[in-house]
Amino acid sequence: MFEFAETVDIGAPLEEVWDYLADVDQWWLASNPEHIKIAMGGSGSDIVPGTKVSFEERIAGVRGRAEGTITKVVPENVIEWQGDAVYRYFGLSFRVREGVSWQVGDGDPGAKLSAHVWAEFSASFASRLFEWYAKTLLNVVDRDREHARRELEYLRSAIESMHQPSNAGY
Repeated sequence: MFEFAETVDIGAPLEEVWDYLADVDQWWLASNPEHIKIAMGGSGSDIVPGTKVSFEERIAGVRGRAEGTITKVVPENVIEWQGDAVYRYFGLSFRVREGVSWQVGDGDPGAKLSAHVWAEFSASFASRLFEWYAKTLLNVVDRDREHARRELEYLRSAIESMHQPSNAGY
């Protein structure tokens, strides 16, 4: 198992950060060249508990497909997703239980956006061997951190470029 958290400060109001974050179709694919495709289903365009999310991406160069569910939404604060991913490496498949919790909070000024990411490999011998290989030789934890930071930096840049401070009184 591994887990980590990354955070960025965004120079925009919390509400704007939340609105952009909650529109996953708008940003996810563009936020990282390792993202391949995403499909959301269930409740229309709203992100609510029970919304099905499946996606394909690469982590540390290893292609995977994940299917899961939005498990928690606290408006203007938290979106959590968790599911099962299957990564394919040299013709072998490895199942990983994984999740991410996106949290928006007050910053000074603006907002803070954090991603808490975790992954748990299955208990089989082959999966444990792949976990060791991924952590030791592929450096998957650091590369997954870079992956998450790239997403956060994309969100910061996109939101700040849209955010126009009020010029009232000037």
